[in-house]
Amino acid sequence: MKLMSFNVRGLNAPFKRHALCSEIKRGDPDMVCLQETHFRRLSHPLLQVPRYTTQFHATGPTKSRGVSILLHDRMSFQLHRKLSDPKGRYLILGGRYLFVRGKIVDTVYTFASLYLPNKKQHTCLTRMLKSLDSFQQGITIIAGDLNVPLEPYIDSSSGASATPSIFLRQIPYPYMNTN
Repeated sequence: MKLMSFNVRGLNAPFKRHALCSEIKRGDPDMVCLQETHFRRLSHPLLQVPRYTTQFHATGPTKSRGVSILLHDRMSFQLHRKLSDPKGRYLILGGRYLFVRGKIVDTVYTFASLYLPNKKQHTCLTRMLKSLDSFQQGITIIAGDLNVPLEPYIDSSSGASATPSIFLRQIPYPYMNTN
């Protein structure tokens, strides 16, 4: 399964949607996760990405944040359940999430698209992973903009994280590589 993830920093401008469609077409992934879509609830523009008609969006009450999951038509995805943050608990912390669970052929998948704030990422991620733990079934795939390197030596050019290691150790790692 080929996955692409983008922090798009807003998709309300037609030229940004067009640029995203071109990038997706070039990469031809099976799944696309988007962060910071900046769509308003109930008034977001139609995201017309050819061959990606299965789309899930989590928006907030204001034009900020937001995450989406787009699945290629070849995936023949059968939705079982979708979960986002309807009450804004994570929006208050500055984050957003979208969990989608369903079946492709005979295998159950859980897809998660996450957006974490620039501060207190460990708190927000810990809460999101606890929600995901009770939601997920089958193979779980997490993508997103975490705004923190979980493995600083690998995930950052400096080899260090601005988030103190004491906070990084507080993040539950059931889905992360801890080596």
